[in-house]
Amino acid sequence: MLLELTSIINPYLAIVFANRKDQAQRIYELLDEEPEADKVVGAGIAYAMRAFYYMDMARMFAPKTYAKDPKAITVPIVVETTTLEDLTKNPRATNEVMWAQIMSDLEKAEKYLANYKRADKYTPDLSVVYGLKARAYLTMENWAKAEEYAKKAQAGYTMLNEEQFLSRTSSFAGSLQTILLRKTATATAR
Repeated sequence: MLLELTSIINPYLAIVFANRKDQAQRIYELLDEEPEADKVVGAGIAYAMRAFYYMDMARMFAPKTYAKDPKAITVPIVVETTTLEDLTKNPRATNEVMWAQIMSDLEKAEKYLANYKRADKYTPDLSVVYGLKARAYLTMENWAKAEEYAKKAQAGYTMLNEEQFLSRTSSFAGSLQTILLRKTATATAR
């Protein structure tokens, strides 16, 4: 809940949470080149969350999309190795640099979450990483990769029938297809 509220108020605070395991300990213990076996899932989740927040901020603050202008500036990148001194001279990253960071984080998340089975729908797993990669490839207008990862994200989920989709009493918010349909319908209506 705190992470959700924080991300709405200030996405950088959410990134700080993604860059930290807790308030007292830096996440670099999780985000080593090869995290210890008991920290692999935590590292995968942290990478997925950081990629998610940077993806949203890059799209919010860049004057042009990656496909239209890879050199357009987005936001400064703050990672686990960024020091307080670095923050004072940390320029805004270009789309090119930002999306390379996002894809790097998603590659690591995909690797570390490969065998993870989540207990609830609020924690990122491999299907979420695939969905984020599909979104990233859409932004970069790499249509073939976007389709490939969208199909991977949908694997294991079922489409709602018309009754379920139109129901006002049962919740269908957890269905990936419904989320995609809503996003597609909103984008098409514009």
